[in-house]
Amino acid sequence: MPSKSNQARDPFAGFEGYTSPHYTQVPDQFFDEHMRHLSGAETKIMLVLFRQTLGWKKRSEKMSVPQIALRAGSGESTVRRVMKELEEKGLVQVTRHTTQAGDPDANIYTIRWSQNERTMGRGSSQKERTVLSEEEDPPLISGAQEHKQTSDKEKSSHTDLADLARSFLESIGYPKPSRMKRERALRILTTLLDEDAYTLEEIETACKIAAELGAHGPELIPHVIGQKAAEPDSKREVGERLREEQAEENQRWESLAARFDALPASAQRKLIKQARAANQIIAQRPNDHPLVRAAAIALLGE
Repeated sequence: MPSKSNQARDPFAGFEGYTSPHYTQVPDQFFDEHMRHLSGAETKIMLVLFRQTLGWKKRSEKMSVPQIALRAGSGESTVRRVMKELEEKGLVQVTRHTTQAGDPDANIYTIRWSQNERTMGRGSSQKERTVLSEEEDPPLISGAQEHKQTSDKEKSSHTDLADLARSFLESIGYPKPSRMKRERALRILTTLLDEDAYTLEEIETACKIAAELGAHGPELIPHVIGQKAAEPDSKREVGERLREEQAEENQRWESLAARFDALPASAQRKLIKQARAANQIIAQRPNDHPLVRAAAIALLGE
């Protein structure tokens, strides 16, 4: 577990300047007309939404409340309250989802745009404007069409997850894993995608880091991406062997994290800098992001 001194450490200590050329365009109208009327929490959460949508050349993004809270540095209750306020102000649109059991699921957040708006940014030249493609900004469609498109996209994503699970298991020494291990790996990745709303790129990066950390199974992946590993489902995953494997991976992560936290701050910053330089996905995350920390930990070696 991280020490209290590490948790309280100044996150800006050792900051050497922003890297480039990674940018997220934010409408001038937000700064000129809206920001002065928003609270600090509202401003931070709007900037998170701009980053997760415009920053990835998208109009909307599926995210969970814990994800937004982590990026904004706010509590989950604050995120829920502020999101309702932003909806009431007409700045964002939220498509809410629930699980089959009726529990809250990750929602789809969309920046509200003018009906005729087709560009992101209003530079003085064509070169300075980023135009959304038809694929990234589709025309208005019926509910049935939207449902079909979403369903097709989810099927494609889950197919990618199956391939990723198989590839991950091969990378850690299981070219012919047992059915239980395959199902366990796929279930963990599917939870990260569907319930925790991580992107395929983030999940793929987490799998790579877990392998570099010497994972013996998929149980290490949630730790790497910043989620607590789920307990085995007693109805489907019985057996002491699985519980022992999970306990082993939990212990592996705690041991590695403790080694990292025991390093001097300067050594931690050096590893973080190396991790960010080695991976584009990592480079696009803040220094305190779980993936960045895990990638730095992986550089410790055995």
